[in-house]
Amino acid sequence: MKIINLLFLLGLGVFQQVIAQQDTTWFDSDWKETTMDSAAFYRPAPQPKDDGYWMVDYYISGARQMEGYSKVKDREVFEGTVKWYNENGQLEQKADYQMGVLNGVFVKYYNGKPFATAKYEQGRVSSGEMLSFNEAYQCYRLLAYQEGKVVQEKVFLEMPCKGMIVDSRIVKGDEGNLLLTKYYDGKGDVLGEFEMDADESQNVSAYNGTQISYFYDPLLKKRAISYEHGEFQNGTVWYPSGEVREKILVENDTVYTTYFDEDGNQLGDLVGRMEEGQGWYDLHGSPISGVMIKFKENYLHKTPAILYTEQYRNGLIIEKKEFRENGNLQQMSVFDEHGLQKLVSYDEGGQVTHELIYKDGQPFEGTSFDQRKNVLTTYVQGELTAQTMCYYDGAKFESREGDRSVFYDHEGNEMGVLTYKANKYGKKEPYNGTLYQLNYQGKLYIEEDYHNGNRTRYAYYSFSGEKGRNSIESETFYNESGKKTQYKYYYKNGVLREDITYVDGYEKETATFYDKSGDLLAEMVYLPKSHGAEYEFFSDTSLVRYIRKYDDNGTLIYKKSYAENYTRRDRNGKYPVFLEEEIDYNGKASFYDLDGELLGEAVYKDGEPWEGTVKSGTVYEYRLTPYQEGAKQGEEKLFFNPDGGVPKISEQTGYANGERHGKHNTYYRNGTLESEENYSRGLLDGECVYYTEHGEVRNEITYSSGNPTDGELISFQYNDQKSLVTKKSFYESGECRKIEMWKEDRLFQEMVTATNQLEATIYDPTGKELAVFEVSDVANKTGEVTYYQGISEAEERGTFEDGLPVSGTFYLNEYVVGYENTKGDKSIDEVKLLVTADQYNICALNKEGEVLFSVSEKKGLEKSYFLEKILDPYSFYYNVMPEF
Repeated sequence: MKIINLLFLLGLGVFQQVIAQQDTTWFDSDWKETTMDSAAFYRPAPQPKDDGYWMVDYYISGARQMEGYSKVKDREVFEGTVKWYNENGQLEQKADYQMGVLNGVFVKYYNGKPFATAKYEQGRVSSGEMLSFNEAYQCYRLLAYQEGKVVQEKVFLEMPCKGMIVDSRIVKGDEGNLLLTKYYDGKGDVLGEFEMDADESQNVSAYNGTQISYFYDPLLKKRAISYEHGEFQNGTVWYPSGEVREKILVENDTVYTTYFDEDGNQLGDLVGRMEEGQGWYDLHGSPISGVMIKFKENYLHKTPAILYTEQYRNGLIIEKKEFRENGNLQQMSVFDEHGLQKLVSYDEGGQVTHELIYKDGQPFEGTSFDQRKNVLTTYVQGELTAQTMCYYDGAKFESREGDRSVFYDHEGNEMGVLTYKANKYGKKEPYNGTLYQLNYQGKLYIEEDYHNGNRTRYAYYSFSGEKGRNSIESETFYNESGKKTQYKYYYKNGVLREDITYVDGYEKETATFYDKSGDLLAEMVYLPKSHGAEYEFFSDTSLVRYIRKYDDNGTLIYKKSYAENYTRRDRNGKYPVFLEEEIDYNGKASFYDLDGELLGEAVYKDGEPWEGTVKSGTVYEYRLTPYQEGAKQGEEKLFFNPDGGVPKISEQTGYANGERHGKHNTYYRNGTLESEENYSRGLLDGECVYYTEHGEVRNEITYSSGNPTDGELISFQYNDQKSLVTKKSFYESGECRKIEMWKEDRLFQEMVTATNQLEATIYDPTGKELAVFEVSDVANKTGEVTYYQGISEAEERGTFEDGLPVSGTFYLNEYVVGYENTKGDKSIDEVKLLVTADQYNICALNKEGEVLFSVSEKKGLEKSYFLEKILDPYSFYYNVMPEF
């Protein structure tokens, strides 16, 4: 056996020597490039095949890990089927690609057999199942998709689907989609069931049942929270040991929380008040009295440390204690009704190291030490008399005594001095000198110069890879009035990149641009008229984003634009930059795609397209528009390409002499035809056909000179509840004869018209009539309305003439007095107007039919004081009638 192992090791060594001599790329376990000694995987040089390259990856053992065809040698632009294997040689997954984007079938295997199959369309899952494994939590996740959306989720411990933890699925409810979830203990027993709004997770009113969260690896309950019809009822939180950590109970909006240690001893109680909608993010409510304990949460088996405790009395915090990881007290804050009163710091042994007394919420007497900022401060009678700040390694950064601070670099050399002076309110502020500040890493990141209390310069520092330390990134200069006068930005090597001057603090006056060597690139004048050339760079890089040139009249005459390719990254993890367009506004223009291929060329004249093809939009969604003699002529095409694969056509539009003319077709993302329309001289004219994503005819409508004449017109909109509403309008001989309003597959409103007449009906979810509006004279807004199922469950009727209420009952869409509108009050469910022989009465009702307010007004007044906007012929008619 030892001989075999030795031969294997010798063989592996020879094998590695051979492949090391080739053009091989080495990867660590996270697939980041590394050296051979640290590699877990490797890739020999891809071999030419057809018009691309055959790419194969290996485990460090020499076993094949992946194989597939790539269009590009040094980048994974896969085409066709790509396969992945485990180290034992079994097929693990395979996927179909088009131009580097998942498009087709994606299969996950288990024991060499297909287990989960999904379909991708342009980089997005459209249907099927996707399986993944969470290394940290040691569990599997299986997602089921329909029409690009997740409709079911299963989380389990073992393959295939053993040790179920979570099983969630989306179903249709009366008011929308519901997410139903079952929680298991990993052994088959149900721990809880929970339902919620699938479209709005924070809609607490839809919460019902018990929601479970877990500790993982091994699986244990961490938290169980119960709701009943949107009301938080109770909850329990456990330690990883299985002992109870918190018990929470709600009674009449009061939350009672009891905390325990792992031995079952009570740590404290908290009484809180549950505000509306608070349950989903704060189970303890707003604290009133007792102690609140905040733990450092985790989902693995590590006992949570107490971060801090807060003591409350009558809704006000009176004490806060902060603890170290080992549980020792680090800092205590004492409060009264006016705010912070005392701040006490402790060492590891529990001894007081610093104590600072506050007065009126401000430091007054004593010392304090801020561990996060490494700052020791001393106050005497409200005055900051001394302050010492250190770098993270303990070297002194700032030493302040009285009104004077001295700043030091890491070697102890003095960087600068700053003096302070009290303002008119008695607060000490920087007066003369330079203020330095450190970032959270203890490195210099801000530098500010002051002169006689005015800030004259602000410098920002950032990390420079070229220098290996923080170096200056930008400088902003100000005049005595505090207005910006100049801005400088630097490359990472410290060379000035751009120098901009300002007028009145915000208007650019001039700009000068330099390359990384300090050589002049361009100069730009903005005032009084723009002329010259300006450069714009990608954020935090030295790469150019735009170059624009202007003539002496301020007219843009040249533009060169670069863009980042967000569909891939280079070996440094950066988005590669490519030339997107170059336009001479009195000459030639060229437009390019992500891979540098030419999309179109055109000639511009007097700043506008004249001949050729112009691209507008981004490379991820763009139009190619043909021009002849300055007008759109021919077929314009709209493409979408969000994932960098093969661009898909989204729209085709015919043009003649700059106007839409001929066919206008649109397409769904899956490539199927969405609509066929016909235009003549810029107006819809002729037959138009609209299709479903499955290719079936959805509706047909005929137009004449831009107006619908015969057929069915469908449009989509969102109502006040953010639900998608489908509006269907039916035309005959140029007249709209009927309108239907649908929510999903339910008709909830319709209107039928005849000559100067209409009848509108509102339906409940079961299809019963709620209200019928019969208008006998549309021109004069005269008719009646009948309500069949109002709050009173009795039939109610109202009549109106010339747009005004005559008698009976009306339910209004809104009630407006002054600038107040009932639409904004969620407690108001309906507004009811009752008209009798001598008066008007209006009242607001909640869902239970209770009157929230009412207003009565006699008829015949010279002026209406509360019903002015109700008793207006135009307003009243459209306030009563349903919206279509």
